[in-house]
Amino acid sequence: FTDILLIGDSGGNQNGLTNVAKALNAEWAGTGVRVYALTDYYQKARLAIRDYLQKTFGWDAATVGSHAGTSDTSQLLYVFGDGIRMDKLMPNGGSADSGVNGDPTKASAAIGKIAIDQKVGLAIEQYKLLKSTP
Repeated sequence: FTDILLIGDSGGNQNGLTNVAKALNAEWAGTGVRVYALTDYYQKARLAIRDYLQKTFGWDAATVGSHAGTSDTSQLLYVFGDGIRMDKLMPNGGSADSGVNGDPTKASAAIGKIAIDQKVGLAIEQYKLLKSTP
């Protein structure tokens, strides 16, 4: 491999991806191998889907949520719909300790496709920009 692309779908992992890319690029300097932390896949994309959902449906950030809410559930419905127990979905998970933030009952595979397309598009844009920078 000459180009290694790192993506992560968790806010807490973005700095780690960047640090690993920097460390490996320093270690492998002069080898022709370069590591890219494509943080836009998560950071810009989560804002893009929130903006889309707000403009399209009027849903605010609390409705969309930040974990297992509308956006996350929609993406999973798109890539692996059988992984969602639709009969168990409730806004904010139904209890304070559910780990759900937002309203997964508004999720759909169609929204998931839009979100994934945004993520991939933003990651590709960032990769092209980083690759063109020495």
